[in-house]
Amino acid sequence: MKLKSIADALIISMDEYFYTAEREVILLSIDKQYINLIDNPQIKLKNDMSLKLSEIQNSASHFEMLFIADTAGNVIASNMESAVDNINISDREYCREAKNGDTCISEAVISKASGNPVVVIAAPVFKQSKVVGIFGAVIDISVFNRTFIDSVKIGNNGYAYIVDSKSNVNCISGQE
Repeated sequence: MKLKSIADALIISMDEYFYTAEREVILLSIDKQYINLIDNPQIKLKNDMSLKLSEIQNSASHFEMLFIADTAGNVIASNMESAVDNINISDREYCREAKNGDTCISEAVISKASGNPVVVIAAPVFKQSKVVGIFGAVIDISVFNRTFIDSVKIGNNGYAYIVDSKSNVNCISGQE
């Protein structure tokens, strides 16, 4: 029974974490300045928005990266300078879902910017009820692992782990 209680508490904590993070992304996605950037992606505006995303990321350090992409999947602003104009996310499921008007939380993927395993929360950016872009927030799985999984101990030698819908193990407690 104790194991079930631990698992239930962990599930509740993770659900709350992702619910809060998803709400943050939705709130960030409605900033009208992003529509201006998407409509007119000039270098100065890209730099200004990237700086703004860096400031937001500094106060929301659970996000490894924040980005704005156009509907073609091109990253046009990010707190990670190297991502701007160099990364296209059109092949990612979260991009397709956001382009369809849905906010989503991805399965674990390898970040095109950092090479780390990550989860992406993506929300559509709307202009007059039409999707014109994507606002994304990236959560490094190692940070998630340290926050939720590492501290879980099961007996003397047991470990907690998280498996996705494709049976991939994404987080393991006690990892070095």
